Amino acid sequence: MEEKPASGSAEPHDSEPRRTDPEHQHNITPRYTYSRLSSDHASIRLIEVLPGNNESPLQCQLSHHPLDSDLQFYALSYTWDQGGGYQDIGCDGRNLRVTKNLCNFLLQFRETETRQFLWVDAICIDQENFEERSSQVQLMRRIYSDATRVFVWLGNANSTTALAFRLIEDTILDQIDKSIWDENAVVELLSRPYWSRVWIIQEFF
Repeated sequence: MEEKPASGSAEPHDSEPRRTDPEHQHNITPRYTYSRLSSDHASIRLIEVLPGNNESPLQCQLSHHPLDSDLQFYALSYTWDQGGGYQDIGCDGRNLRVTKNLCNFLLQFRETETRQFLWVDAICIDQENFEERSSQVQLMRRIYSDATRVFVWLGNANSTTALAFRLIEDTILDQIDKSIWDENAVVELLSRPYWSRVWIIQEFF
């Protein structure tokens, strides 16, 4: 069952006159409103990121699915990183606010995956519905276990990220080249906010 956009429109600010010119009306996009998940069985929402080029805004669709179905989906393990600010994305023709960190991941995801279902807590759970939030949290271990693949998002890469991963891989294989060792690269990678989250234990371990 797909998410249904709620009726209604944005209301004007009290101190400003209502504008009726077509250009202003065209720019008003209502906020996304969640429809309730089924209470008959364990259900989740899944997001589909629609194709687009580097210049096009992010657009997605949300749909409801029983957790015990055979539908394949991916899941995301990340940190909200609210300090980076927020950004609106399009969801079923409406605006949905997400953290900039999540938006950065979705842009990367759009480049590499084609219409693949994805579970992301900040989008797939109605964060303003306490009852739903509580019930969905109880399902999170199962959600991550059932996911075909779990993406771990540490944030956008910087100049030392590739080197850090190479050093970690070589260390594990005991084939490290001492000439390229850069302790700072590894420290920077492992100091990212993601590693301070207790939740990652159930998400991919």
